[in-house]
Amino acid sequence: RGAPRAARRPRPGPVVPLRGLRIPGLDRDLEGELRAAREHLRLVDEARALGLHELPSEDLERVLALAGG
Repeated sequence: RGAPRAARRPRPGPVVPLRGLRIPGLDRDLEGELRAAREHLRLVDEARALGLHELPSEDLERVLALAGG
């Protein structure tokens, strides 16, 4: 789902601030969405560390939702 994990990780180089970033025709909180995506990845990494990655994906999503992700 989406880009490969390596493509979602931060890369060295210039940082583009997202606060106030506007895309014509798009009225979304990109900063908030990226913050939520980072938190989700953090929870997924924690789940893997606990061995929960072996659960079926729908069960893992349910556990993550209960954990606040």
